[in-house]
Amino acid sequence: MILDVQIFMKACGHEPSHKLISLYHDLVREEVGELEEAMAAFNASETEAEEVAAKAEALDAICDSIWVLIGLAKTMDLPLEAGWDAVASTNLKKIDPVLGTVRRDENGKIMKPDRWVPPDMVRLIKERNEQRKANELSSAQEAGGN
Repeated sequence: MILDVQIFMKACGHEPSHKLISLYHDLVREEVGELEEAMAAFNASETEAEEVAAKAEALDAICDSIWVLIGLAKTMDLPLEAGWDAVASTNLKKIDPVLGTVRRDENGKIMKPDRWVPPDMVRLIKERNEQRKANELSSAQEAGGN
């Protein structure tokens, strides 16, 4: 999925910039609004045909939302793959290794295990910034013939 969006963004000439960040943020709001409309139609559906149509609209809105969220992350130069891996790892740690299920509180909320640690997104951003600076330095040295 991510590669598809990157290919599209490259063809559009989309590089990180505040103007494009604003555009992608607007697109995210638009797509989430379309999902809200689709979910309202789904919840109000009374026939199978209405439910199918609402699900189709929801699927389109979900896929478009994922697309523009990936675009927003790439436009902001966020380490999306590393962030996803960190979130996946911490969420999967909520599964009891013996039972193979999650534990829930009395309200149904999934409980975090003892010594659970949230993903360190600040570290990932700092690592991305350091990587970008190193790449820029290397490019500048190559351009200068050093």
